This record gives sequence, C-alpha cells and structure tokens, in this order.
Amino acid sequence: MQTLYSRLGLNVIPFPAGATGAQMGGWFNKEINSTKDFDQITMRIPGLGAEVLQKFGVTSDKQLSEPIPIDKIADKVRDGTLDAAEWIGPYDDFQLGLHNVLKYYYHPGWWEPGTTYDAQVNTNIWKNLPPKYQEIFKAVCLETHIKILAEYDQKNSEKLQELISLGIQLRPFNNKILQAAREETDALLEFHARKTKLFKEVYQEWLKFKNRIKQWSKLNKI
Repeated sequence: MQTLYSRLGLNVIPFPAGATGAQMGGWFNKEINSTKDFDQITMRIPGLGAEVLQKFGVTSDKQLSEPIPIDKIADKVRDGTLDAAEWIGPYDDFQLGLHNVLKYYYHPGWWEPGTTYDAQVNTNIWKNLPPKYQEIFKAVCLETHIKILAEYDQKNSEKLQELISLGIQLRPFNNKILQAAREETDALLEFHARKTKLFKEVYQEWLKFKNRIKQWSKLNKI
C-alpha cells in the first residue's frame, strides 16, 4: 500500500495503526433466510458490499437523497427510512443503540471481514526524520495496531454476551446466501479488475494471499 500511495502521487506514507478484527453482517428488522429476503430492504451499508446486496434488491443509504450520519442510524430506523444497518461489531454497534431498534443480528460480515486504520505521515517530513525516530514511530504504530485489535476482541466478546442476554436474536447467514454473495462478489471484483489497472494489481495480490492463507487456516480448524 505504501508503494501504491507513492505511485498515485500522494505525499503521505501510510502505517497500519489499528484494526477492528472480525465484523458483523448487520442488523435487520426481519429474518433473512434467502437472498429474496433482501428485496426492497433499505440498508445502511457502504462500498462493494452495497453493490453486491443491490443485486439482491437492497437499496443502500448512498442511494437515498442525503447521506445518513453514523449517529443518526438508529433514528432513521425508527422513522422507517432504514430497515437494516451494519456498522462494525457488538461493541461499537451497542454504542449506536442499534439493539434498541432492530432485533436480528447477522454474521459474518463477508463484505468487510475487518478494517485497518492508518497513521499517515507527510513524505517529506518522513525523509527528514532521523532513522532511529523512524524506527520508533514504526514500532509505536505496530504496538498500537496489535493493542487495538486485542481490545476489540475483548470488548466485542463481552458486549456480544450482553446483547444476547437482552434478547437479541443472533443469526448466521446460511450457506446458500453466502454462496450467492460470493458469486456476486467475485463477479464484481473481476469487473473492477478489468476496468481499472490499479484495482487489478491490488486484487490479484490480495487473491493470492487469500488463497494461500485459506489453506493454512484450514489446518487450524477444530
């Protein structure tokens, strides 16, 4: 990513400095048992995930007349503007009060398995920074990244239990939904790879890693 930033002419260098870990699939006002159940739902969901769910009949918040601020999601569910919403995971979703307006909580968040946050440093400043301070900065970013990820795992595990105790219905997307979503996602990524050279480079590198890590991860399944 640092190489890509440079090629794009961005005068900053990104350093990973935080991560959410696994994310959830979102909150719904009804059970989702097939892709047909997505039809005519209006949902707060961004990016490529929104593009995929639109294939199943979802209207994303980006298609509405005005963008919805994060802290207004629950209000928009109450007034009927939204039927569903996804944000991050149990801890952050609880802060927004989504459990007060929606009953069914689905997993996994296949469109966004995790988010990485960057600390971005001006390239010119970085080059003039003494090497020892560059190493200190990189070490701090790495430690912050690991600590935030660990904190999310801890807080999400605690808040998930609280949500269940409050009567929230935890549901998995079934295999048929996940398979249909995978097919639409692969087709969408291939489309963007054909359309944009830079996207293709990132996509192919990511795909190699995904296939390689899947084989390794299978060895750890119990």
